[in-house]
Amino acid sequence: MATKSYAEEVARKYADEVVRASTEKEEIDALRRDFIEEQEQIRANTRQQQNNRRDLNGAIEELNNLRAQSMKVEKRCGSIEEQITSLRSQEAENWDNMQDTLNNQANTYEDLKDACEVRLLSPGQ
Repeated sequence: MATKSYAEEVARKYADEVVRASTEKEEIDALRRDFIEEQEQIRANTRQQQNNRRDLNGAIEELNNLRAQSMKVEKRCGSIEEQITSLRSQEAENWDNMQDTLNNQANTYEDLKDACEVRLLSPGQ
């Protein structure tokens, strides 16, 4: 009986080892699958990060271009405002000169009219 009991004990040990080895193999396979999934996820995240970085760099470049264009537009607007101010000043000066000329012309007309009336009233001269 000792042999049978010894044989059963050895068989149980081997069975336990086989079960343990099988369980460990399954766990190792599961861990390996998890590792591969995590590795793929990291690669996908890295690709996404690189794409995001490219997009961000493009947006930064576009922002810098817009700032540069905005500065040019601001300078141009300032220049145009100065020109408008100058034109308004010139227009006001021209208006004043025209009014003076118009007044002088009206006075000259009146003087000429008066002179013509004097000649018409004194026919002997």
